Amino acid sequence: MEEKVYREILRELDRHRGYGVHTGVEEVANKFEQPYDAVRAIRSQFLQRKSIKNHYRVKDRARKHLQRWKSGVSISDLALELDFPPVLLANFLLMEMRHSKKRTKEMLRNLKLVKDERLRKELEEV
Repeated sequence: MEEKVYREILRELDRHRGYGVHTGVEEVANKFEQPYDAVRAIRSQFLQRKSIKNHYRVKDRARKHLQRWKSGVSISDLALELDFPPVLLANFLLMEMRHSKKRTKEMLRNLKLVKDERLRKELEEV
């Protein structure tokens, strides 16, 4: 694949917000006449780079994001607005709620440990 085509595919994939690996892939693959799996791999790499790039920016503002969540904005909506992986955002919010890193991992693995009903439902979604 030519670098020019690769860059155009990246620009096109950037228009599809969210962190679904398959989001927009079929459309972009058809538009550029490229194999679906190749475009999906490009999207996967793109999403990984984007989350790494934005990691500290989102983490440093976790207190502000927690306040917005407490005011009623869902984790999914916050993640979409920030263009950041919802599970990673949920992790930052739990740590900002003063849960230890170990406890946060346990809670994300076993949602029955989450006492707050709204939080549990939102974590099930993400």
